Amino acid sequence: MNKPKPAAVRRAMGNPGKRPIPEVRDVDTGPAVMPAYVNRRKRAVALWNEYAPALELLGTLKAESAGMFGVWCMLMVEFERNPNRMPASKIAQIRFLSSSLGMDPSTRGKFSTPKPNANQDPAEEFFTGPRAVIG
Repeated sequence: MNKPKPAAVRRAMGNPGKRPIPEVRDVDTGPAVMPAYVNRRKRAVALWNEYAPALELLGTLKAESAGMFGVWCMLMVEFERNPNRMPASKIAQIRFLSSSLGMDPSTRGKFSTPKPNANQDPAEEFFTGPRAVIG
């Protein structure tokens, strides 16, 4: 099954399926707090401090996703220690957590969809910019 398209992309395409487009409500649950189990490993703390600011700016690291990001940090520590002995199941967990947090380019867009301007056509952003002149 394909992943759902971001709401902005569906609006820009004209919503060909004519299904309702859910409005994403941004609930402020507060800042993400590093879980205690991450504090036990120095490298996990370093990974948290390295990636957390960018994920908070993206809007994917919040209080409710801090535990998931903490698990990602711990798995990455384990991977960095010995990548050749990492089981495929744990690599799959890393990939899933990375995708859930918007850490890969293919999913980052689903988290950074701009709020549409009521006076602007949603497709306008895809068709603006330099145009080739034919003739």
